Amino acid sequence: MDIPPVKQRMEIRLQSDADLAHDPRATCLRQAVIDHNFAMLTFREATQQLTVLGKDTSQLLDCSDLIPIPKPLPDPMAYYLSGFGIEDVDRTCALPFSVLSMQPEPVTSVVPA
Repeated sequence: MDIPPVKQRMEIRLQSDADLAHDPRATCLRQAVIDHNFAMLTFREATQQLTVLGKDTSQLLDCSDLIPIPKPLPDPMAYYLSGFGIEDVDRTCALPFSVLSMQPEPVTSVVPA
């Protein structure tokens, strides 16, 4: 798949993240559950468990008081940012893509350097 250069897309993506996003073992699964809140919450919980895998959690410092309380999750959880749509999705799975709503906020802008 031809991915536009970072400068054109105005984003930064680590190569490891791009490789994971395009891994054929998971792309269709992630795409299939994008608009299923329960599945997304389960995925989030699994990711949280992976962050401490192999760590002795009793030896970690609790910095929770430094992290702001997050806003409640929107319903639906998956949506396009203002100004973006299906044409901006970097698709790697042939399954039909879910119909998502657009975020009801001003268009996100990035000032070029």
